[in-house]
Amino acid sequence: MVETVVIPEGEYDLLQNEDNEILMAIRARMGNVEDPHILYDGGDTVLFYRNNETNFFIEAIPTTVRKLLSEVTQLLMIEVHDDQIVSEYTVPVRKVAKLPSRS
Repeated sequence: MVETVVIPEGEYDLLQNEDNEILMAIRARMGNVEDPHILYDGGDTVLFYRNNETNFFIEAIPTTVRKLLSEVTQLLMIEVHDDQIVSEYTVPVRKVAKLPSRS
């Protein structure tokens, strides 16, 4: 069974460098990362598939980042525990017409 987790505003960080690359930081999770990817429809939420068992709706994407997210093909994801980076990996960003429902 797939677990779906909602990550609200304030529980992740988004950074953009001078080359318009995006870094997203989330709290570290248990389990391996397998075939990670993000679905994005241009709105205020992304759907992050971390592995076959867990996916995340990451909410309240800032307006200033939405246009850039629509233009990039990947971002750098880091997972943090006790202010230490425990994992980092590149995640493809796939554009879709509409995100799947949360149910």
